[in-house]
Amino acid sequence: MVRIDRLDKLDKINFYGRMHGRIVKWWNVNMTEADMETAGMTVADDGYDADSAAERLLNEALSGNGSTEVPPEALEIYNRLQAEAEADEAARLAEIEEAKRKAGN
Repeated sequence: MVRIDRLDKLDKINFYGRMHGRIVKWWNVNMTEADMETAGMTVADDGYDADSAAERLLNEALSGNGSTEVPPEALEIYNRLQAEAEADEAARLAEIEEAKRKAGN
């Protein structure tokens, strides 16, 4: 662990910038299955291996076979994110209209 008080100002800015985007803020945690068992957590056994799926998609993307076909998993993720973005935008516009209506009264 880096001692914060021993860093200069630029290093502190960089350190806090890296920590800001992390889910686990102040520790670099790599949980193994043994750690999870000790903590009472279980590994999901749904038959889906995210690492192999990511590796397969990366290899397909880097293979350079010239295919422009979008993998169904990527299309599903994209569509879900688009739907969430549209819902967020609609909520934002509704909030703006509500604030305008309240300000006008």
